[in-house]
Amino acid sequence: MSLSPLVARRRRRAAALCAALALLCAAAAVRLAFRSPEKGPAVLTDTGDPAETVALFFNALCLHDWQRASGYVRGEPELELSAAPESEAEQALWYAFLLSWSWEVDRGGKTDPLHAWETVRFTALRPDAVTRGLDGDVQAILARWVDEARTENEIYDETGGYRQSVVDKAVLEALAVRLAAPEDYRITTVLTLQLLYENGGWVILPEESLWNALSGVPEGGAA
Repeated sequence: MSLSPLVARRRRRAAALCAALALLCAAAAVRLAFRSPEKGPAVLTDTGDPAETVALFFNALCLHDWQRASGYVRGEPELELSAAPESEAEQALWYAFLLSWSWEVDRGGKTDPLHAWETVRFTALRPDAVTRGLDGDVQAILARWVDEARTENEIYDETGGYRQSVVDKAVLEALAVRLAAPEDYRITTVLTLQLLYENGGWVILPEESLWNALSGVPEGGAA
């Protein structure tokens, strides 16, 4: 039995919307590349305090100076954007995430002659929290536009589905509303970083929990 034209149209509209949101949610996944090439241990200077090394590392990160930040990590892994976001909505989400970073090193870290442990409170926007339930906001925007008596040619394509440009614009508008209140989507992650003393300085040991926090991945791993 064939679908009625109305039902078919609604399904096409929903499919276009779901496709757009899927792309946006993909932008909330890891975009930082952390590759650890086979290099010798990093050589640092003037880093007698492990807390200072941690502070220098996070300062460089917040300035998006990936190369300098990597110098404070053992093995000097590459820290860089793996791919530039394509759509306006993806770009808005990703750069809001990068600009949301803040950190604080707790007092009372532990140190022995070769190892140190420093606790850091790292606060950042959670991209997956921003996009959760965004489809409802987008649907409301699209419904409002339809109620504003825009012509069908403005809203729908020749198949009866939403025009991709219309969906993209609605997603961007819904996202902008949420990003206007970023404090609602920030989460603080408590990280215990382990450091090693070698070649006259302290270096941070690369661990998955740190990479996850810096990549917007929920605590416990990828969602």
